[in-house]
Amino acid sequence: METYRIVAYLITWLYQILRSNLIRMIGILGLLLVNNINDTTANVIIVITEFILEQAHKENEVWVLAEAIDTIVDLYSEDETNEIAAKVKLADKLSILSPILKNKARQQKKLPKEYKVLVSTTCSNLPRFIKYIKELS
Repeated sequence: METYRIVAYLITWLYQILRSNLIRMIGILGLLLVNNINDTTANVIIVITEFILEQAHKENEVWVLAEAIDTIVDLYSEDETNEIAAKVKLADKLSILSPILKNKARQQKKLPKEYKVLVSTTCSNLPRFIKYIKELS
């Protein structure tokens, strides 16, 4: 029975890593498109944004949620994405995710060090980023 629990834990852990890596890779695709903004690439970035935000809302693990938010922050830190941020109402959507992130961070304190750093950094940077996005609108 103990072996079954270990295998189940490993599968769950690998699935979390897979979700995190998938979100990050899709975000990188969006970053590549930022260098050549036109109507088509803007629409793809919007789809990428909506996908990542949807996954963030579904996520139970705080560190995967933090990875999704960090990916969005990276994507929209570029000046070329200001219009897209306004179009998708990014500040409003991130404002909804902010308390969810903070609550999960309080609930899930037992994390490996690298995940704690990610969660802590994301929790502290998100309010400033939301303020920055609102100022652009």
